[in-house]
Amino acid sequence: MGHAGLTDRGAVDVLAAAGLYWTSRDNSKLLDWELKANVRVIEAFRYSKHVIVPSHWVAMNVARDMRFYPHVIGHA
Repeated sequence: MGHAGLTDRGAVDVLAAAGLYWTSRDNSKLLDWELKANVRVIEAFRYSKHVIVPSHWVAMNVARDMRFYPHVIGHA
């Protein structure tokens, strides 16, 4: 199991994620580390076998942006 953005070793079976940092039309307001973190999270989404998120709200955003619907497992 991996956590989004921390999976440098390639694909994992299950990835836990809470979504991406929000971007806007004016990307000049984003910090460099936020953009780099989004790149890592997107790569983790692409190569993981399964993705779990904590809510349907996060799942809908992932589905819209990444074109797949992750598994929803709420906070304990």
